[in-house]
Amino acid sequence: MSLLRAPQSSTVVGASRNSRVSGLLKWRSAEAGDRAALQTFVCTDPATKRRVGLRKCVIEHPRMWEWNVQCRIRALQPAYSYPTQMIVGEDNEGIGAVSVFEELDGPLLVELSYMALAYRLRFKGGGYADEMGEETWQRIEARAIDRGLNAVNVIALVDEGNVASQKLCRRLGLVHSGMRDETLQQWSGVQAIGDLPEDLN
Repeated sequence: MSLLRAPQSSTVVGASRNSRVSGLLKWRSAEAGDRAALQTFVCTDPATKRRVGLRKCVIEHPRMWEWNVQCRIRALQPAYSYPTQMIVGEDNEGIGAVSVFEELDGPLLVELSYMALAYRLRFKGGGYADEMGEETWQRIEARAIDRGLNAVNVIALVDEGNVASQKLCRRLGLVHSGMRDETLQQWSGVQAIGDLPEDLN
């Protein structure tokens, strides 16, 4: 699954350190040495090119938000420092998930730029998407604790066709709070430090 705020960023946040879903991937901050792997990261089906006129081609994909996320992830250049952070989840086949989030008003207001599972994991089940959200939240939460906060405002911008990400937003405690434009939904919530969304209990 993947999330996108087009053309800027998007957000999904997860549960507390007490979550039962853990250990599917090994998580760490992204490093400069990850750039080569990110350049070939795959989180969706291949796109097709259609010629328009003599010189122009257009990219076509049934889920353009996924294609756009993949392109942007491939262009990332870690490592990052605050206000932007990037984490990756690995298994024995390499990078299996990518999450990038940004502090918009210090740790009080956080928005996620990109959140994507590798295509090879998308249909395995077992809670990979939930773990990705939770690992993201753990880092947001730790930063908030360090700054003495007891809650964090979280926002997510998700394409209206991206049903998987909408469901994940609900599981992780966010609510649909409006539309940013004709196709872009806003999801938001105030996440208390240490709280676990009911759907993940």
